[in-house]
Amino acid sequence: WPFNARQPGSNLQATQYIGPSNHVTAHLVGGAGGPQRYPGDYMYGDHRLPFTQGGMWGIFRVVPENTNVPDLLP
Repeated sequence: WPFNARQPGSNLQATQYIGPSNHVTAHLVGGAGGPQRYPGDYMYGDHRLPFTQGGMWGIFRVVPENTNVPDLLP
């Protein structure tokens, strides 16, 4: 995603450090899975072991286009 989404031609980045109470709004270039739309599971979170063990992680799942995905919520 662009370092500064409001600045045309901004450098792209793949990782971002954030601290407590911070947030990131990432405008993904090409959408989920990138310009090539690579499906897969992408892990995010705090990669320091005590924090990962404490639950500070998640999976961002990208499915192939035109895939019927059942609703996860009722």
